[in-house]
Amino acid sequence: MPITVGLLGHTGRVGSEILKNLIKYNQAGLIKPIVLHRPSSDISKIPSGIETRVLDLANDEPAQHLAAVEGINVVM
Repeated sequence: MPITVGLLGHTGRVGSEILKNLIKYNQAGLIKPIVLHRPSSDISKIPSGIETRVLDLANDEPAQHLAAVEGINVVM
């Protein structure tokens, strides 16, 4: 079973490079990436098959934060 990796900041300089590599490892069946993003983030460049979840750290309640990261082994 592949490890599940959550990624915050997929549109930034570092995050966008990490996302490229996560996609490669996902295609090889080694990991399952989940992109965590703000409600207003542009997720149009994330390939289909990559799970996305809304995580609004500034406005959500703690229970919503926990739900967004449920099942994720590592958050980057």
